Amino acid sequence: MLLFQAKHLQFVSGVDVFSYWFATYTWDFLNYLVPALGILILFAAFQVDSYKDELGVVFLMLVSRHLSQKA
Repeated sequence: MLLFQAKHLQFVSGVDVFSYWFATYTWDFLNYLVPALGILILFAAFQVDSYKDELGVVFLMLVSRHLSQKA
């Protein structure tokens, strides 16, 4: 049972299923980007030798990890 029953409340108010799940996924993804970007900033600031030339690859790995958790 959900603590606040937000899903039930939105369905009762007329939100369709696609809009609910799209908004939920988008919110989760945006909340995941904050720590992912923080990790990239730390790698760049401390110039970690293993990652300093591959920050784009590290970012793609972090995003793909998040996407695989939601599938």
